[in-house]
Amino acid sequence: MSTIQVLLNHPVTHLLVGGILLVTCAIEGWDTLREDLSSANIRLHHGIFAYALVNCLRAATELYEGVEHLAKARRERIIEA
Repeated sequence: MSTIQVLLNHPVTHLLVGGILLVTCAIEGWDTLREDLSSANIRLHHGIFAYALVNCLRAATELYEGVEHLAKARRERIIEA
């Protein structure tokens, strides 16, 4: 697998991109939040915000599983020693 594929498929990359999208969508949507809620007006930044949130949550769970796996391996190595 090439370096670019590894970088693009890494959970930290997904978390960073998702975080950037969340921040930019929040900044964009903050000005029109009250107006959008009162008129039930769905705009593009709402969809991007939802996508970014899902992306961040998916990346966070992948990172958590990785850390959990490393901790389990470390515990098993300590017990065997």
